[in-house]
Amino acid sequence: MKYILDHEGKMYRKFFEDIASIPHESFKEKALSDYIVKFAEERGLWHHQDEVWNVIIKKPASPGYEGHDPVMIQGHIDMVCVKTADSDHDFDTDPLALYVEDGFLRARNTTLGADCGHGISYMLAILDDKTLKHPPLECLFTVQEEVGVGGPKHLDYSLLSAKRLIFTDSMGEGAPEMSTTSVLGGNFVKPVVFEAAGQEGNGAAASSPSKAAPNKAAGQSAALTHFYKISVGGLAGGHAAVDINKGRANAVSILARMAYELMKAGNIKLCSFKGGTLKNNIPNTGEMVVCTELSDISSAVAKMDASIKAEHKETDPAPFVKAEAVSAAGRALSIKTTEGIIRWLMEIPTGCYMASHDDASFPLTSRNMGTAELMEDKFVIGYMFRTSVKSHLEMLFDAQMVLCGIFGASWEKEYDYPGYVSEPGTPMYNTYEAVYKSFTGKGLKPIRIHAGTDVGSLIEGMGGLDVIGIGPNTYKFHTPEEALDLASYDRAYQYITGVLAKL
Repeated sequence: MKYILDHEGKMYRKFFEDIASIPHESFKEKALSDYIVKFAEERGLWHHQDEVWNVIIKKPASPGYEGHDPVMIQGHIDMVCVKTADSDHDFDTDPLALYVEDGFLRARNTTLGADCGHGISYMLAILDDKTLKHPPLECLFTVQEEVGVGGPKHLDYSLLSAKRLIFTDSMGEGAPEMSTTSVLGGNFVKPVVFEAAGQEGNGAAASSPSKAAPNKAAGQSAALTHFYKISVGGLAGGHAAVDINKGRANAVSILARMAYELMKAGNIKLCSFKGGTLKNNIPNTGEMVVCTELSDISSAVAKMDASIKAEHKETDPAPFVKAEAVSAAGRALSIKTTEGIIRWLMEIPTGCYMASHDDASFPLTSRNMGTAELMEDKFVIGYMFRTSVKSHLEMLFDAQMVLCGIFGASWEKEYDYPGYVSEPGTPMYNTYEAVYKSFTGKGLKPIRIHAGTDVGSLIEGMGGLDVIGIGPNTYKFHTPEEALDLASYDRAYQYITGVLAKL
């Protein structure tokens, strides 16, 4: 393996490059989990790997710290896998193509995985270094965080005893997260049945919106012989928590709008539909194939393209809606089923629901329609609710269940997990602040985040923890523009080891 970073005295940099060479998408973390187990075996450290590939490694206290209470350090080993539209990167097999630009570590045309690769690299370096001063350590490497914080639900908490936690899934130097949101995620599912794609409308359309198809007298049917692939792209996307309040376009919603515009002019059938990659991301691309009686949809597409560009000129880099004629598909949904799905998509809200009264830039509650896909026998919408207001969760979920009842869909929960709230002034907070001041002369700037992490689940599982988040400046995570500030990366490691020496 060819390394690109200077590792001298900075072994965490080497470990980050090792991590980046091993595919580790959510639910596919086994190879990285096995790497971590091998790391522990080679150093003679106690370790435990469970059935979902969480790993616990314990390191004895350094000399003079044997009587100190243990400390847990935690980070998640899965990463969000997103790439540019023109990338041929295979996240199942290919190492990330790392490079350095202007002091930032990036991955070419893909996400970097600094969320939470930087934290995992810190933990491995701390376990590897025999010169550090620290209490007994319980290093916890969790899985499935990016898709619903699944790892902590499978932990055997009897193997852990620490009541103090440093979590490394923290993205701002000197800005520890003091609260996270409660999260509910899953899929809305509508059963579907395919039929012949080019079959005539034969009166099967639901009450289409103000529809009077060209060249068709009232009551007559027309063959649906024209096939188009409609694509949406050039959107910023982003993290469905961090970026949900920035007004960014949602590719699934745009596809639904485009389909509805076509429905106003004539009958259409969905042959395929796919948008987004993760519930936890704002979908930045999508495409659908439709068959229709309309021989020319160029004006409708141009109108939608112009609308999206105007609406999102301040939020998205180069939004587009385009269409191309394609070969006939063999099957499609019926006109009635198609219209039901499109109407349903048009009704589903996505984005910030309520902002904080004392800080309008901070969302208290949001919803994200992260994915939508037409599958073999069902149409599936991946959805997440996030909130700092618990009553909102039930209210907004009930609202979506009303829509499910109207459109013949159901809900399949994948996960729900708690948020947490901490306050400045705890022993762990004060220790970090003392270390941070010794390096920078500044105090900490605590923040709250509209996101979920493993921490709330760990606090519940351990019956309470004194927690602090320590990490470097990382930007645009969950996007191919993700960047890790290398100077900050180096400093944050010094903060963590400095805190350990004081505990």
